[in-house]
Amino acid sequence: MSKFKFQLQSVLDIRETALQQAEIELEKAKSVVLNLKALLLKERDLYFEDRDQLNVEIKAGNLYRTKSYDLALESRKRRMIEIMEALRDAEEVVGLAEVAFLNARKDHKIIDTLREKRHSDHNKLEEVKETRFLEEQAIQRHARRDQQNSSAIAPQKRSNER
Repeated sequence: MSKFKFQLQSVLDIRETALQQAEIELEKAKSVVLNLKALLLKERDLYFEDRDQLNVEIKAGNLYRTKSYDLALESRKRRMIEIMEALRDAEEVVGLAEVAFLNARKDHKIIDTLREKRHSDHNKLEEVKETRFLEEQAIQRHARRDQQNSSAIAPQKRSNER
């Protein structure tokens, strides 16, 4: 049985590498989104702490400190807005990475399916060759047996004729 060799193996290898790279890029993009979400939650918690502290200072009548808390709250709001914009951009990158990953997976699957089909065709062809070879051997074996039988019968006929 001959060994199967896929002519497009190098293309399949390239597609496999592209698929792995697309998967890595997708995971990176997802981790950026997760990190930005965590950062946004921390910033929100700090905002709430500053707001609560501002309310405490207002109730205590410490109006001279309220200006610094107001500035801190405005700074935290701007920071949260920046993080939300970055998060929106990162989610767009995730969407693009998902599309690239799906395309890479589709391209890889096409070549892999072709390889599997050709391998199956190769196996069927080899099976047909093997069956043909075994049939030829059986025919030759029977031909030899018939020849041996006919040569064994011929001396018996000669002895019977005498």
